[in-house]
This record gives sequence, C-alpha cells and structure tokens, in this order.
Amino acid sequence: MVAEDDMSKTFQWNRWAGSLVPLFIMRILHHGSPRFSAPVALTLLVLGLTAPLGSYLPVQLISTATAAERLDARGLEKALQVSGTVVLIRHSATFSGIGDPENFRLEDCSTQRNLSPEGRAQARVFGQWFRDRGLSPAALRSSQWCRCLDTATEAFGGQAKTQAWSALNSFFQGHGHWPSQRDAIVKAVLDPATSGVANRGFEVWVTHQVLISSLTGVYLGMGELVVARPLRSSQTNGAAGPLQWQVVGRAFVDKDFR
Repeated sequence: MVAEDDMSKTFQWNRWAGSLVPLFIMRILHHGSPRFSAPVALTLLVLGLTAPLGSYLPVQLISTATAAERLDARGLEKALQVSGTVVLIRHSATFSGIGDPENFRLEDCSTQRNLSPEGRAQARVFGQWFRDRGLSPAALRSSQWCRCLDTATEAFGGQAKTQAWSALNSFFQGHGHWPSQRDAIVKAVLDPATSGVANRGFEVWVTHQVLISSLTGVYLGMGELVVARPLRSSQTNGAAGPLQWQVVGRAFVDKDFR
C-alpha cells in the first residue's frame, strides 16, 4: 500500500517531470544522436523549456491550441454536462522509462512499460471522483496499450465497459500510423452510429501524450486530463471545414482536487 501523502508527493513530481522530460527527449530526437556533452545537453534542455512543443511533433496538429485553462472541480463537473464532450486522459503514472522496451509486444503486458502502484492508486482516485458525483461516461475508450487499459479499469471498473480502440494507440517509437488513426477518430466523431459523441453525454478516452498533443495541442503529464469538444469549422463558402477540437480546460484529479 502507498500512503496518501507519499502518493501525493510522487504525483507532484510526476506532474513536473512528466512535463519536462518528453520535451527534452523530443529535442534530442530532433537534433540527432542522444550522446551529447553536458553543455549541449543543457542547451537542449533550455530549448525544450522555451519553445512550443507543436513544431517538433511528428504530425501536423488539427488544433493549434498550446495552452488550456486549469479547471477546478466545479469547472470540470460543469464541462461534463455538455453533450459531445470528450475527456482525454493520459494514462496514470508508470514505472520509470520513456516509451516501451525493445521487445515490446501489444499482446504481452510484460513487454510494456506498465502502471506503478502509485499510478493504479491515482486512477482509482480519478474514478471515485466521477462516482461521487454520479457521473458515468456514455462510452469508455482506451488505447490497446496495457497502461491505458489498466488506467481505465482501475478508474471505472465495472461502471462502464472499456472499448479497446486502436485509433487511440501510441505512434511513438514507430508504433501505429497517425494519419490512419486521425482519420478513424474523425470518422467516429462525425458518425453518430459509430460514436454518438455529438449527441449524448460525455466520453472518456484513455490514451497517450503524443496523441493528445496531436489532437488538441495540449501537453499533459501522466494522469492529467483535458476536456475537449470536436467541432466542424465553417469555410468562407459556407461549406463544412475540417474537424477541430475546442479545448475547454485541463485538470489533474487527485485527493486534493477541489
């Protein structure tokens, strides 16, 4: 068992480190070999903190949003009352590491980077917050990665059946295919027979940082969420434009969330 105070301290670290390390890694990927001298590594670290992430993502953003309002408990609850809302949550905290081991296999959790005990505890806190308010997602979708499926299970258990959806999979380290996944998401959102996102309640999607950033332009730490709504933009000739995401706000639901 993890003490609540220890869990809180761990997640404060995860929120900070989770926002810093991937920026540094993406800079490393952009600049080439990760073997740098200390001065060069420090320079890249500074660059990672002072420039937007969007231009270094391996895909084109659908939305250009780079920041999101921080929601409190009342703001989050209010946002979920609007039909057509999607809660995109980055999987809860994992054991240390970036990406997955070289022997990664989707069907074998032992080859993946998995949730830590703190991560499982945080997912349960997240789910309890929803239950305490009588909030149940119309649909619960998850990446096929074990850390995402486990986050969904720990949070919602038998409250909602988790639908493993390959469109939410990671495409970091050469996994997945973002253009195909993006098209599948757009199709699901626009087809009520497939999704129903546009005309009933809210959905919860448990996925990965790289996908959330690519859809919304928002960077989340592990266990954080962003509330967004898919919208069809209008072109000057009156025709429907491309699907975009209206970012409502972000939140980190823990025992102190108020």
